[in-house]
Amino acid sequence: MAVSKYKTKKGVRWRAELYQDGERAAGHGGFASKLDALQWERDAQRRKLTPLPRNLALYQSVALYLDEEGQRRKRNTVVYKRTVLRRLIAFFGENARLEEIDRRSLNDFLLFIAEKVSKKSANKYKVVLSAFWAWANIEGYCQGNPPRQIETFPTQRHVKYVPPQEHIMKALNAASPFARSFMLAIVHTAGRVSEVRELAWEDVDLERRTVRLWTSKRRGGNRESRTLPLSKTLFDVLAAMNAERTGGEAYVFTNQLTGTCYSRQGREIKYLFHRVCEKAEVPLFTAHSLRHFVATYFNDPRRAQKILGHENLKTTEMYLHDLGVDVGAADVFESITHEITHGDDSESKKGSTVLQ
Repeated sequence: MAVSKYKTKKGVRWRAELYQDGERAAGHGGFASKLDALQWERDAQRRKLTPLPRNLALYQSVALYLDEEGQRRKRNTVVYKRTVLRRLIAFFGENARLEEIDRRSLNDFLLFIAEKVSKKSANKYKVVLSAFWAWANIEGYCQGNPPRQIETFPTQRHVKYVPPQEHIMKALNAASPFARSFMLAIVHTAGRVSEVRELAWEDVDLERRTVRLWTSKRRGGNRESRTLPLSKTLFDVLAAMNAERTGGEAYVFTNQLTGTCYSRQGREIKYLFHRVCEKAEVPLFTAHSLRHFVATYFNDPRRAQKILGHENLKTTEMYLHDLGVDVGAADVFESITHEITHGDDSESKKGSTVLQ
């Protein structure tokens, strides 16, 4: 088992070689990165039924972990984990062994990230590292989970921005037909961007006036759906779009260049709200902000949970707690003021009934 690098006219390339019983069993070169070479090496080992060594280098264990994660997680999740773990390798060096990394050295790494990036990012890195070490324990590459023993960094909780109704109206009026339909689909379903972006025509029932949204934000990455009623506004939007179909579109928001749904990183979706808000001359808000806007209209956590598509009720309760404002508190404050300023007269009693 060996990975080495060599230079070509196009730059550095990597070669992987597999040994069995002391003899070279297979080899392959031309890989653009060490991780790609290691992933090929692992596939070759599986074919040769060669047992994996237990005293792995850090970069080797990372490659094996990302290979398995790539089969279970969404691409964006794997890309983020790869970024975190590559920074870990750069910090400790390519010769570091997984078993030699302890809590103190990992704490130094997270302190470095907190200083160079942010404390919030360091806390996110800690979650990724804990998952990686948990996997390494199961595979038998190490013992213990040092990242879990490290305290999280104190951070200032971000105040969620919820655009006022007039700003949303301005944005809708300034939006292109495509952007307006996409935004209305979010407002009238409280859907996530991915759910609306991947909305298929087979999940739209205009006759029964229902729409089915799919999400993969579940434990283990399982894909589940929820069915919502169509409001009159969204029914009119989807009916008009359906009437313009040529018959080959599988998705409600079909990319005409690819014939599939729009990519999350494509300009049409990634910068949609930037363009609309700038044109409407309102502060920037996002698709998730519209979800928050809709959530403010639900006082019943269980009803909100079904609409928002949360698996755990606690998530919904936290959601509503962050966004909710007890408007009745204003009456309480006013009644207290009346008691203080007007004494015990009959008019003040009328205004202080809230306290009784």
